[in-house]
Amino acid sequence: YAYFGDIKDPNTYTNFVDMDIDLFIAVTNSDDANIISTIEIDSVLKVNKKFVRLQNDFYQNDYLKEKLNIDKLIFPAKLSSRNIASLINYPKLHNIKGF
Repeated sequence: YAYFGDIKDPNTYTNFVDMDIDLFIAVTNSDDANIISTIEIDSVLKVNKKFVRLQNDFYQNDYLKEKLNIDKLIFPAKLSSRNIASLINYPKLHNIKGF
């Protein structure tokens, strides 16, 4: 299915009211849009898990995660810095995977 709409508009999600939603992922380049879409989807649907991408470090506290019932906050800069640190710590390895 292809649906188009404004992610901040709750009417966008009404097409999915009769469906069981296992996972909602908000990964735009805008922290505001990702947070607002997470709030809006809760007003329309029952979602089992929510993953939200955020760029600003000040969102790393647990308050936002708990308040919006977000299962996973993803911070790309934090993930990248971990990978760079691994490469610095192990310079002879070319492909490091975290488990």
